[in-house]
Amino acid sequence: MLLTLQKVSVHALTSAIDAFALQDPLLSARIAEALLQRQREQGPFLIAGQLAEVLEAFQDESTYSDLAPRVLRAVRVVVNREVEELERTLAAAFHRLKCGGRCIVVTQNGWELAAVRRFLHQHEEPGDAWALTTEPERLAELFPLCLSSAGYSVRRASPLLTLSAGGSLQSEVQKAPGTLHVLAKLPRGLPRSVPSCGSASRGPLQRFEEPPLPAFEPSECARAAPSGSLAVAEELEELKLRVARRKAQLAEEGLSLAQQKKDPEVSQLVTRLKELHRRDADQAEKLQARCSARQHIPVLLEEAVEQMMALGPDRLYVDCTFGRGGHTKHILSMLSASGLVKAFDIDPSAVQAGKVLEGHDGRFEILHAPFGDLGSRVHEPIAGILLDLGVSSPQLDDARRGFSLKNKKDGPLDFRMNQQVGIPASEWLQAVSASQLAWVISSVGYRMDPLLVERIAESILRGQQRVSCFSLTSQFARFLQELDQDFQDEHPGLNLTKLVFYAIRVFLNREMEQLQRVLEAAFQLLEPFGRCVIITFNRWESVAVRRFLRAHEEPPRTATEISPSAALPPTSDNNSNNNNTPSSEKKQRLAELYPLLGSDGAFAVRRTARPAKPTPEELHKNQRSHSSMLHVLEKVPRSVC
Repeated sequence: MLLTLQKVSVHALTSAIDAFALQDPLLSARIAEALLQRQREQGPFLIAGQLAEVLEAFQDESTYSDLAPRVLRAVRVVVNREVEELERTLAAAFHRLKCGGRCIVVTQNGWELAAVRRFLHQHEEPGDAWALTTEPERLAELFPLCLSSAGYSVRRASPLLTLSAGGSLQSEVQKAPGTLHVLAKLPRGLPRSVPSCGSASRGPLQRFEEPPLPAFEPSECARAAPSGSLAVAEELEELKLRVARRKAQLAEEGLSLAQQKKDPEVSQLVTRLKELHRRDADQAEKLQARCSARQHIPVLLEEAVEQMMALGPDRLYVDCTFGRGGHTKHILSMLSASGLVKAFDIDPSAVQAGKVLEGHDGRFEILHAPFGDLGSRVHEPIAGILLDLGVSSPQLDDARRGFSLKNKKDGPLDFRMNQQVGIPASEWLQAVSASQLAWVISSVGYRMDPLLVERIAESILRGQQRVSCFSLTSQFARFLQELDQDFQDEHPGLNLTKLVFYAIRVFLNREMEQLQRVLEAAFQLLEPFGRCVIITFNRWESVAVRRFLRAHEEPPRTATEISPSAALPPTSDNNSNNNNTPSSEKKQRLAELYPLLGSDGAFAVRRTARPAKPTPEELHKNQRSHSSMLHVLEKVPRSVC
């Protein structure tokens, strides 16, 4: 292998590493600079091992264990201009194809799939349901082809197919070596669908009218529901047995669990089960009682508290997310008599539980305030701070809070952590525009095609008009699940229901703003070498922590040797005069990579260890911890880093 980056600018290489490998702009820029510096000093990379040697210095900064393969793939993409080549090839292919012809594309990576999806969205024609119910200006925003003079459109001729390791086709999208796309070229304004690849019909393409959006009417079996708790209990048992028998039959036929869930008979039985649980008062009461009595298990309890209390048991510690006090109680158990703990929470029920603990232990104080108010509510130095982000288990288990998207925990569509402040999600959806809703979804739906997000938002508001108002979580979840089927081919693996629930909750509770505020305040209040421990559950939370860390990191000593030539356009003059570059340009480039150098702050932030995940033992005890990640950030004097 001869990998030369001679004609690649640092900006292009940074963009490629960020987009195709890390999703971490500053770390991507530092890696790009290091690779180009290595090439200037020692020439082109001859083997992958040489690139891995450069990347070894960045391994602890990255959350990925496979950093070298990721970066190597990104470098290959930018050096060979693979994105531009794929876009040009698709454009040329459909320019030359005859109407009715097909283009088969096999993608191997996320960026390839995104490029195909982007091309499809740019050349799709709106269906009748869109054209008849959407204003022309808005329709042109959602379907750019409306403003084009092209005489053809592009549609999928088949659901996405994945190639297994053995080369066979599977109908479900999952992690596999390749994904097969079948795209058809169609005349503008004629067909609304194309026959699937497996269709026996080879006749002319026929017009297809898109079905209207589904209305929320009770099913036949729901209308014929038996009365009385005894009859309901009997039917529940019978339905459970039928589901079990059908799944066993499908398993014998070799179907996976995901395929079993999509079986029409299983889906119908499970829907009926959920309806009975939701409609029957006795079942709802039992479920609520069971959830309320469920033991709350704190995530990463011992690891988080041990890391946070590095300065000893005699100091002040702050739990910014009290919940039900799991972490707080463990902190108190490790404190001395002179130690103190303060906790924040905006949930009135959590504050009530905190008041009980406050009455039993004089070392503890509960504050009814968002953790973003840390800087205004605490004024003394803090030895350690804990942030357990997201929604607590009691909030999820209480159907009245409206956080859970499961039909068994049906409740009002609310999403507020403090129901005494603001408006519920049901009212917010009545006032929001499609563009605003799209912005909210895209804020947590990273790397999603903007056109796809806009169409999802428009579809949600159109569906809301049909039912007047989404007032219950089950009603909204059912609509999103049905809508999800329309977008699965566009974005495989997308859980639209979970994404939309989560995005609206984050927005209504101002979680992004609160996290940024608490991180800034935390490192102003922390003692030297004090630690802030953050438990994240979602990607945007980890990204926010990583962004804060990058902005407050000091460069390692090796970074001060950096040459700024890669920051300039790659011209022959720049390449020939690298040694004559003024030192001021070196400092400027270094400040771009390490923004802390441009500030006069007396402290820096460093990560004490790579982010940790729950052990298999903890996952076995608490399934809700599966997506959690522990970040430990330490406040250090500028000279120590």
